[in-house]
Amino acid sequence: MNSLFSPKQWREIKYDLEYKPFHIINEGAIATGKTKLNNFLWLRHVNEFRDWGIQFTMTGKTLGTLQRNVLDELAADYCVDVRLDRFNRFKLFGNTINCFGTDTRESWKGITGFTSFGWYANEITHTQEECTNESFGRLRGKGARIFCNPDAPNHYVKKNFIDQSQFKEIHSVHWILEDNSIENGGFLPPEFITREKRNTPAGVFYERKILGLWTSAEGMIYKDWNPDIMVVDKLPQIKRYFAGVDWGFEHLGAIIVIGEDHDGNYYLVLEIAEAQRNIDWWLEQKKKIKDKFGIMPFYCDSARPEYVEAFSGIDANKAVIEGIEHLAGIIKKKKFFVLKNECPEFMREIYLYQWDVRANKEQPKKENDDVLDSIRYAIHTDKTNRTDPNNAIVQSYSIDENFNY
Repeated sequence: MNSLFSPKQWREIKYDLEYKPFHIINEGAIATGKTKLNNFLWLRHVNEFRDWGIQFTMTGKTLGTLQRNVLDELAADYCVDVRLDRFNRFKLFGNTINCFGTDTRESWKGITGFTSFGWYANEITHTQEECTNESFGRLRGKGARIFCNPDAPNHYVKKNFIDQSQFKEIHSVHWILEDNSIENGGFLPPEFITREKRNTPAGVFYERKILGLWTSAEGMIYKDWNPDIMVVDKLPQIKRYFAGVDWGFEHLGAIIVIGEDHDGNYYLVLEIAEAQRNIDWWLEQKKKIKDKFGIMPFYCDSARPEYVEAFSGIDANKAVIEGIEHLAGIIKKKKFFVLKNECPEFMREIYLYQWDVRANKEQPKKENDDVLDSIRYAIHTDKTNRTDPNNAIVQSYSIDENFNY
């Protein structure tokens, strides 16, 4: 058997060749080869219309994510020239591929005005519904088909398409992590699967990434929090500090200070959480923190740019779900600790911070989150900024102060 694909992937390739369903949906766990399979099916579909001079559609959350997730892999695996022209198009087998980002409500306007013979919808659950409807409306060519890999529950793609897959024109395939294991003829070594299971946070993240379930987010967000292990009486040697800031007035504002040790563990060493305080008061707190811990970056809520400027702060990366998953992963790996008796508001919020099951999209309830937001801002922004070699501002703070609390 050709080793380019796993046995399950080959079964789906054969099914597609025989039945050619209108809508192919590959959904489920991470690292199972869903994109690799869709790439092959997509190339074969476009090739069936070789040199017809017709048009096709490819979409992603943004053009950048489409490039990284799909186009770069097509270039690497199949030597396809995916360089986009000034209209975000490229040629493939004598046809034109139109590429679009679909993360805003206005994105649909760019998709109008042409007949499409196929649509590759990467990250379709991040696509605005108006764009999805417009993309469907473009599929007027005889033999047109859709290929996608959605990844979020309570979404119109699941309700309107995946749950309707008993109909012949829709073929939905569910993937779990073990589908791509070496033991099952796939490509993932046992140690990778074991590591992913060990490091993936409990709850919705584990159920989706490992089991591939369409689980609704609900209940306590940081389910791996364990005070018996993660509340400490004293600190090890800390190599550097950084801070997170969440502005507030009617509700709590918060500044937190986090120390990182030489083993990459994070310690919440200080919180200041107060309501009804103006910027001058917060600047006084910053000075006290600087006097105690030394120079450090302050990652601030960008909602008040004048406050960020007064703080000489850095705009925080406020991506909610990515930030929650990042912090939850650190907690899962038991690399996040809290200094005893220093952070009472954190100890209250950690148990009350919940998913909002009534929301139309996945998000936490906007309550019991002031200190937790400041922690998320700090840890997530610190990681994303420090891994950017061009971020000279953040790199300048990477000083080993050898400071013990």
